Amino acid sequence: MSIQPISRRSLPDSVAGKLAASILEGNLKAGEQLPPERELMKQFNVSRSTLREALKVLADSHLIDARQVSAGL
Repeated sequence: MSIQPISRRSLPDSVAGKLAASILEGNLKAGEQLPPERELMKQFNVSRSTLREALKVLADSHLIDARQVSAGL
């Protein structure tokens, strides 16, 4: 019997992963603005601080430009 470990991801990492997948799949194009913060909070059912942490993860990965909060560089 092979038992797989349980993946423990933080909520910001999960949100960042979903947004990153949208960017990498081309659903969000380079230079395109992300939806407003409130809309993203509602869509992911997370707090503002969780969303901002997720956006910081994406900015640190160079997937979004945090100054303009747009997809891509």
